[in-house]
Amino acid sequence: MRPRPWWISFVLVLILNYILVQLFLPERPAQRIDVPYTFFKQQVVAGNVSEVTSRADVDAMVEALPQGRLEVLAGSGHLTAVEVPADFDAAVAAFLATLA
Repeated sequence: MRPRPWWISFVLVLILNYILVQLFLPERPAQRIDVPYTFFKQQVVAGNVSEVTSRADVDAMVEALPQGRLEVLAGSGHLTAVEVPADFDAAVAAFLATLA
């Protein structure tokens, strides 16, 4: 038996998560939050060679977040945490350090 490509497992996990959210959180999760998200800093991590999300889309996401911050990881596409895990971890750690 040949091993499955990693993306098949990834898609199966996404589908399972969607089903679980629909079962246990039938209302939209945003309706369950009592504190506006504008009180918190947000970070968008993007790759510089993504074929899925354009730079204009990424910039629009950051602009829509009141305290948004952008971190672009060189040499990665759409799945930055998979493609450059060390850089992704460093970016998240640096962002979390600004919250302390």
